[in-house]
Amino acid sequence: ELNMETPPISSNGCSSES
Repeated sequence: ELNMETPPISSNGCSSES
C-alpha cells in the first residue's frame, strides 16, 4: 500500500514526513 499523503496505517506509517 502506498500511503504517502495519508496517516500511519501500513508498514511505513510516516512516509512523507521528512
